Amino acid sequence: VLEGGACRFLRVTVGAACEVPTRVPEAEALAEGQPLTPALARRIGDAYAEAVDALDDLRGSAWYRRKVIAVEVRRALEEVAG
Repeated sequence: VLEGGACRFLRVTVGAACEVPTRVPEAEALAEGQPLTPALARRIGDAYAEAVDALDDLRGSAWYRRKVIAVEVRRALEEVAG
C-alpha cells in the first residue's frame, strides 16, 4: 500500500521457485515509510533472492532460481510503484 508516495504496507510471496510459498518479512520491512524507488525494489529483490531456500532440480538450479527471484520481485515492485 502506497500513501503519499511512501510505502506503508508491503507483502511479497515467492512461490514456484521454492517448496512452499515464502515471505521475507525482513525484506518487506525495508520498504516501510520509504518511496518505492527502483533502487529500493532492487534491494528488496536481492534480499528475497538471498533469503529464499530455492529448489535445485532438473528444471533449474537453485542459483538460477535465486537470480529469477531477484528480477521478478524487483519487476513486481516497480510495476506497483508505477
